[in-house]
Parts: sequence; C-alpha cells; structure tokens
Amino acid sequence: MKKAVLVGMSNGKPLNQKRRVNQVVRELKAIDIFSEVIVDASVYINVRTGVTLEAEERANVLMDYLVDPSVGAIFDVSGGDMANTIVPYLDIKKIQKSKVHFFGYSDVSVLLNILTTKTDCTVWNFPVMTLAGPYHELQTERLRDVLQGNYQGPVILGGNIRCTLKLAGTPYWPDLVNQTLLIEAFSGSYEKVMSMLCQYEMIGAFKEASMVLVGRFTELEKANRKELIMEHLQRLANEYHFTVQETYQIGHIPNSIPVKYAKPHSSVR
Repeated sequence: MKKAVLVGMSNGKPLNQKRRVNQVVRELKAIDIFSEVIVDASVYINVRTGVTLEAEERANVLMDYLVDPSVGAIFDVSGGDMANTIVPYLDIKKIQKSKVHFFGYSDVSVLLNILTTKTDCTVWNFPVMTLAGPYHELQTERLRDVLQGNYQGPVILGGNIRCTLKLAGTPYWPDLVNQTLLIEAFSGSYEKVMSMLCQYEMIGAFKEASMVLVGRFTELEKANRKELIMEHLQRLANEYHFTVQETYQIGHIPNSIPVKYAKPHSSVR
C-alpha cells in the first residue's frame, strides 16, 4: 500500500476549509487502499502572508511527491487561477518517469494536460472535494473503482475551457490529433465562452480533435444560454468534421464523475 497526498497547486484554500479537507481525508482512508493520507501545507494559504504559497515552492512540493516511490496518488484540491504559475519551475526530466495517479480539475487542467503528455502518470479529471459534499458516498465509491482499475469511460484531453487555454503557445499544449477534447466551465458568459471557442478554432484545436465533449457550463446554464453554444459548436463540427457530445456528468457539480486523460494517440478517430 502506498500513500495518498493532498496538495494545492492553484489558489490556496482559506483555513476555514479545514473541516471539509479533513472529511476528504476520512473518505480517502475509508477506501482502504492507502497506507496513509497526507495533507500538504500547499493546500492552504500561507498563514504569514495571507496568500497562496510562492509558485516555485509549490512546484517543488509537487515534484517531490511525483518522484517519491512511497506515494501512489496525488489529489489536487485547489482551483482558481494560479496553477500555471508553477509551470516554469517544473523539471520535466525529473518527473517524466513518475507513475503516480494524479487527480484534479478546473484550473488544475493546466497540470492535468502537462502530466498526461510529459510524464508516465495516470491522470484524472475529478474534483476530489466532492468527497466532502452531498454525494460523498457515491463519489468515494467511484474513486475506489477507478483506483482499482475499473474504468470504462471516455479518455480525454483539455478540461476547463479557460484554464486549458493557458497552455496555448507553450510547449505544453496537448496534441489533440484524433483525441477527445473536453470543455467545461463554472463561470463564463455567452460572450466569454464564444470568445474562447474562437481562440480554440484559431489555434487549430477543432482541426485536430475527433470529438468535443461538452460538460457543464454552470453560468451559461443558469442564464439559459448553453443551447446557443451547442448550436455554434455544431456549426464548427460541420466545418471541421469532428463530433460533438454533451454530458451532464462532468463539471463543477457535486457528483462529477472521474474521467481519464488520454496518452498521446491512444484513441482512434
């Protein structure tokens, strides 16, 4: 049995979130797969400064756990804006042979794509804080299943529509050829999402992907504007010859399912 570690590579959580984090720890222990569950200090804001830990410090924390042979899974419980700030400090050669299971979502989409394409990690889009939510029993069971190798779902690249775009123009943009591109978002008006879809189009994402899997768009759905986005995606699909599929099971929701990231060229168009 190996250890599980909770980290925060994006925005640090305020200390008043400790109760929820501790519930996640209890649920992970209940799975009875890990020898120990560790909560790294990077999960929380720096008590002295009142802000998220420095990027280089967070990057070193992540790399140390990725190469630690006693660690079997890393769960990033953060979200927000800061995940990309650690990227310049990552030593890919140091971590490329890591075989850790890495879980995250939202802003951590930046790291999910990098770890998928640049390391041997098994990477999952999954909001582990849902283990402290109203569906915690269901979510814990789903997590147990995938950790035991019982996964039958899609394999994807991408993730949060805004945060994945942070990789555009960098060496870390994922190779989408013959792959399924996941897009989802918590925030984002119709205008913002249309702007981001235009950016995906301009960088060639829709020429490469074989499918666009559309998860939940929370703000759009509340404003009854998602249908307009789906119509636009279908127009793009007709032009670039990819398929569009919608799912209500992936996103910023308390029962979001685990979804596995695809290693390069592991799916067929």
